[in-house]
Amino acid sequence: MTKKKEEIKTIEESKSQSSLENFDKPITQADMQRMMANNNANKIVLGATFASLETIIGKDIIDKKTNQTKVDADGIVQKYNDKYYASFTFDGGAVRTELTHPQSIELQEGVRYLCTGRLAPVNVFGKLEIQPVFSKYERLF
Repeated sequence: MTKKKEEIKTIEESKSQSSLENFDKPITQADMQRMMANNNANKIVLGATFASLETIIGKDIIDKKTNQTKVDADGIVQKYNDKYYASFTFDGGAVRTELTHPQSIELQEGVRYLCTGRLAPVNVFGKLEIQPVFSKYERLF
């Protein structure tokens, strides 16, 4: 056996020995909860710069039976809610995500944020895609 192979074998044996030592210890309830939380984790944390905000104005609501725009009791035309999309840039790429109205007001262009969220199915032009959905934006500097 060459010296390199002997070193690799020694490292592997020490790793397996340390895992066997931990195996003999009883698992506490706190350890089990931590392991289950890590096993089921769906969390994304991304440091990114807020690049731009795109606002899509809500269209008129059309009644499917009459093909006319819906009007409420006061005579005001009913519209779908406006949608807000933010573009964030980070080292190596960019991501576009939907925002709520209060979030769209709070975020400032050119400022770095720590975006915290999860991966979730998002409907894009009638097709479900797995994309990041951020729920918290913390200003970094």
